[in-house]
Amino acid sequence: MVNILQNHTKREWPDHCPPLDPYSSAELLPLLGQRSDHYTAIIIEDPDSYVGREVILDLQQYSGVEVKRALSSDRPLLDALKITTFPSVYLLHPNASHSHLHV
Repeated sequence: MVNILQNHTKREWPDHCPPLDPYSSAELLPLLGQRSDHYTAIIIEDPDSYVGREVILDLQQYSGVEVKRALSSDRPLLDALKITTFPSVYLLHPNASHSHLHV
């Protein structure tokens, strides 16, 4: 299913389908320390892993949580979050705190 979705062009992208492409450290690091009305889970994984994309699709039905994925090759993100194993999950809390989840 993930492959089918990712082979759609943006023009043919299904309604209400979240983005499955990885985010960069430039997009994610500014979120650290910001208050929000929801949790944001960042899944850091190897490029050929499906875990992040599957979790994005599985959790899209729930309000209060947003899931983004990043790649294990994004060194600035790994250094900032002190991530060394993959896949890893980093959770941004609505109150602007953040933590590495042990999974």
